[in-house]
Amino acid sequence: MVRAGIGLNVSVFTMKRSGRVHILVVLAVVAVVVFGFLIFFSGSGPTQTASDFLIALAKGDVDKLTELSYPDEPQDKMHAEWANSVEQAKYYRFIYRLVNTESASDDQASVNIKLEPNIGQPEDHQYMQDFGIPLKKYNGQWKVLSKQLPRDMYPFLP
Repeated sequence: MVRAGIGLNVSVFTMKRSGRVHILVVLAVVAVVVFGFLIFFSGSGPTQTASDFLIALAKGDVDKLTELSYPDEPQDKMHAEWANSVEQAKYYRFIYRLVNTESASDDQASVNIKLEPNIGQPEDHQYMQDFGIPLKKYNGQWKVLSKQLPRDMYPFLP
C-alpha cells in the first residue's frame, strides 16, 4: 500500500512473472499461424485467377495467359495464339474493376467485371462496361475459358 497525500490508501498492483504468458498473446500467435497456413495451402479461387488473367492481359504476359487459359487445345498452339494476340494489341489499353463472383457449380464460375476498353484514345473514350469472365476447374486449378470471352472486352482474343 502506498499512502497518497490526503489520507487515501492506494494499492499498487504488481504482476509477478514466473514464466506465464498472457492468454491474448497465445491467441494472437495461434491466429497468425492458422491464417498463414490457410493462405499458404489454399488454392487460388476464381476471383484471384480472373485478376491474374487480366493483369497478364494488360502486361502482355504470354506465358501467364497460356498458363491461366483452359487447355482446350495443345499448349504450344495456345501459346502461339496468345503471342499473336499480344503482338496485335501492343497499343490497346484498358482499365477494369472486379465486381463479384458467381459460382455455377463446384467447378464452374464467372467473375463479373467492369471494364473500360481502349483507354488513352480521346476519340474512342467509352464508359465502364459489364463483362463476365467464365472459369472452369482443370486438375484442381481455376482456368479462364478464353474462347468464351467477348471480343468487345478485348478485340484481339485468339
